[in-house]
Amino acid sequence: MQLEIQNLEVHYGRVRVLHGASLTLGDKPLAVVGRNGMGKTTFCHGIMGLASVTAGTITLDGLPLHGLAPHRVAAHGVALVPQGRRLFQSLTVDEHLKLAHRGKGSWNRERIYDTFPRLAERRQNLGAELSGGEQQMVAIARALLSNPRLIIMDEPTEGLAPVMVEQVVKVLQKLVQEGNALLLVEQNLGVALAVADEVAVMLNGVFERRVTADVLRRDPELQQRLLGVATQG
Repeated sequence: MQLEIQNLEVHYGRVRVLHGASLTLGDKPLAVVGRNGMGKTTFCHGIMGLASVTAGTITLDGLPLHGLAPHRVAAHGVALVPQGRRLFQSLTVDEHLKLAHRGKGSWNRERIYDTFPRLAERRQNLGAELSGGEQQMVAIARALLSNPRLIIMDEPTEGLAPVMVEQVVKVLQKLVQEGNALLLVEQNLGVALAVADEVAVMLNGVFERRVTADVLRRDPELQQRLLGVATQG
C-alpha cells in the first residue's frame, strides 16, 4: 500500500487551511501531530473527499483519489475514524456493525466482538447509552468492517479517560502488529509515539518536519520546540 499526497491545498470559503501539504505513507504506521488549528482534521477530510481540494494530488497505489466523492474514496479501500466518533444515537452496537460490514476480508462481526469484548457485552445497547470509550470502539470497529487497505484515525483518544486511552492504544498497537496500514492523527503525543514508527509534524497547513518516533521520544527539547509539549518519561 502506498499513499502519496503532493502539494495539497484545501479552502473553506476564502480561507486556505492547507498550504501545499505533502506526505507519503507505506505499510508502516505514521502519526500526524501538531497544535490545535494547524489543519490536521482538514488534511483527513481532504483525503476522504469531505473537504474541497483546490490544488494538489492524492494517489493510492497510483490511483488518483483527489476529486472523488467520499463514498468512492471509501470504495477504494480508505476508512476514516472521524474525530468525535459520530455514531447514530438511536442504533444499537450490533446495528452499527451490520450497517458497516462490507467488502471481502477477514473483518466480520464475530472478529470485532473477539477484538472488543466490551462491545460483545453491549451489543444491544444504543449509541446514546455508551460511554465515550465504548463509542470510540464502535467507531474503530465500523471502519475495520469495511476491510480497508488504509485506516485514517482522527484524534481517537480525544476526551477519553486515561484508562480508556490505554485500551485504545492497545487496540491500535494490535492492528499495527497485524499489518494494517494506519495514518494516526493524534493530539496526544504519548499515544502517537506508542503507536507509530514515524511522526510528521504539521504547522500552519504544511508538514514542517518528519522524524522517527524513537528520535522524538528521546528528545524533550525537540518535542517542546515543535509542539510546545513534552512527554513524561
